[in-house]
Amino acid sequence: MERLEKIKILVVVALCAAVAGLYSFDGGYETISPSVLPNLGFEEGLAHWKYSRHAPKLIDGEPNAVAMRTPEGSPAAYLMQLIWRAERFTHFRVAADVRPLKVPEGEFWWQNAVVMMRSFRKDFHEIPYWPNRLVTTSGTGEWTSYEEVFPVHPDAEVMQFIVNLGGPEGTFLVRNIAVDAVREEIWFSAAKGILGLAWIAVGAWIAVPMVFRRGAGILPFVAGAVGLAILVAALIPQLRYSIIVGHVATSIGGWLATSEISRPRPTSNTVGGPGRHADQPNRPVVKEKGTGERQPQDRRKYGESNTSQDKIGKTTSNSGSRPRFELPLFGVHFYSHMLLAVIALYAHRNTKLIKLIIYLCVFSVISEFIQYFSVTRTTQFVDLLNNFGGIVIGVTACLVWDSLVRRVPALVPARRSPPGEAGRNLDSLPLD
Repeated sequence: MERLEKIKILVVVALCAAVAGLYSFDGGYETISPSVLPNLGFEEGLAHWKYSRHAPKLIDGEPNAVAMRTPEGSPAAYLMQLIWRAERFTHFRVAADVRPLKVPEGEFWWQNAVVMMRSFRKDFHEIPYWPNRLVTTSGTGEWTSYEEVFPVHPDAEVMQFIVNLGGPEGTFLVRNIAVDAVREEIWFSAAKGILGLAWIAVGAWIAVPMVFRRGAGILPFVAGAVGLAILVAALIPQLRYSIIVGHVATSIGGWLATSEISRPRPTSNTVGGPGRHADQPNRPVVKEKGTGERQPQDRRKYGESNTSQDKIGKTTSNSGSRPRFELPLFGVHFYSHMLLAVIALYAHRNTKLIKLIIYLCVFSVISEFIQYFSVTRTTQFVDLLNNFGGIVIGVTACLVWDSLVRRVPALVPARRSPPGEAGRNLDSLPLD
């Protein structure tokens, strides 16, 4: 491998490390309004909180702590507050210490112990795929601290801080809750912009020489277009990505993919409007004990309950997590990188195979790490493994096909050799 190519790979590795380090740094936000919700330390008991019928209990000897239990056969236990006119802010920093005790692990997030920050539009429909999960836990564990900064969606009218225990049994302990309004530091925003421009420059530095090759034909352009499509798909909002991929996959064949968006969801114990809960679907909100506030009882004004089976699919979603597509064997990441590997190998036949594989692996890493720049996308190790798996299968398929073509001359399409290529045959191809 030439020195320049080694430098390119090192630059990509450095950019990946810089992006991961920047977005994992906790000091990029300044507090502008501490404790935007009242009574987070439970100094006034459960005043200002909305809670389930079997109310959470304060813990003796544990300051700022509350215990949530779900008696067997009872609906979920929850504790929540609302932030109205959330669009006034740009970010919220949410923190809490949690400890699960004998909480059975559920298949869905709402069947576990969770702490969330959900976002709702003016019509009180939850904003899908917007980051909202501080922690999802189960089993039995020690006290663990969690902190996360959640961006505020431009259309968010109200945000809901909720602690939920949805399992059939167990206890969920929570203490030291904090919800602060924060904003990005100037240097943090500038660093993100600089890194974004650096990614564009490095991408052009690597891709342009590979695409614009003299006498290489149209295949390098096709490979470049496929790679660009993968990068764009990695940056677009999660909801739009899910819809596009679902429609494309379904149009190719109904067997290829089934999106969760169009599939009925099981009824959740926590889905519903921001001020309602599934165990009280049509119950108007009335004056709470310990508060002088009274919420509107008009269902049209407040938002109808979202717990009916026909509404769940369009008013709620697995927000904050990645959608699952039921593709045969693997997923979109696998098949897209397999396609890219096949096209790239035939587009760059004169390039050493090991060098091409390294470039493909570097590209797959880039396609994951740039998702840090998209609010609704996440970088996941499983997706990276799917990328690598697609590359391996694509390269293997090309090598097998090339070997098969060599052994069966009838499979070689008849074509006229261009000038200067007389005498060249499949034995001269570098794919062995």
